[in-house]
Amino acid sequence: MMTTHPYPILEFDDNKTAKLNPEVFVNVPFDTDKMVITFFPEVIDTLLAEEKITLSRAIGGENPVYVYRFADT
Repeated sequence: MMTTHPYPILEFDDNKTAKLNPEVFVNVPFDTDKMVITFFPEVIDTLLAEEKITLSRAIGGENPVYVYRFADT
């Protein structure tokens, strides 16, 4: 059910089933409890070129998500 508020930014839907659930796209849970999100592709490209990170998982979709791991872990 949608919880309304005089300030729209504070409104939320408390339904446990979201419209887009991550488990729909990923059937294997992540084996880590830490994550860093970046929107800087040049940083990722540099780390890949220097072999400091490796691709761990690619989650397809309209906006794919790529999961990398540091090479020393």
